[in-house]
Amino acid sequence: MNLLEFIQRNLRWVAGGFLLGFGSSFGQTFFIAQFSPHIRETYNLSHGDFGSVYMFATVASAATLIYLGKIVDVYRPVVVGCVSIGILAGFSFLMSWHNSLILLAICLYGLRLFGQGMLPHTSQTAMARWFHGSRGKALSLASFGNMAGEALLPFAAVMLNGSVFLARYLDSSRHSASSRFSPDRLLDA
Repeated sequence: MNLLEFIQRNLRWVAGGFLLGFGSSFGQTFFIAQFSPHIRETYNLSHGDFGSVYMFATVASAATLIYLGKIVDVYRPVVVGCVSIGILAGFSFLMSWHNSLILLAICLYGLRLFGQGMLPHTSQTAMARWFHGSRGKALSLASFGNMAGEALLPFAAVMLNGSVFLARYLDSSRHSASSRFSPDRLLDA
């Protein structure tokens, strides 16, 4: 069976592995690094301070994954994947709404554990478990999700961050220009 036939016959399973790999990008270093300047500025951290917090969160998540990773052998990968995505989304949301250094460390730990750890682990385990004769094809297609995330999400983050900045800039420019050149000011003169 060639690759196209394989994809057609197994699209939903391979797509699940691909999407778990793609979703893991939110906990990967290349994505979190896009926001490093904002994080350091928010918490008044030096590069070394942020690197230390990030390193401890990464090491702690790696140590936790040794024990938590076994859960994929107990529960169905679909359930583990969905729960991991929900928890990753929760940590992502919390990351954007807190202002505590302790919560920063906890959020980075959660992003690393569920983004860097559980999602790709679940993806690879599911592909290895579901496919026997075509395991290599399934694993390579699921791994392509990680690569697609590495290629697309940093660009999307930069563009979104730039468009939010541009919108704020234009909005503030419009307000400051309207306060300087308003018709009311002309009448007052």
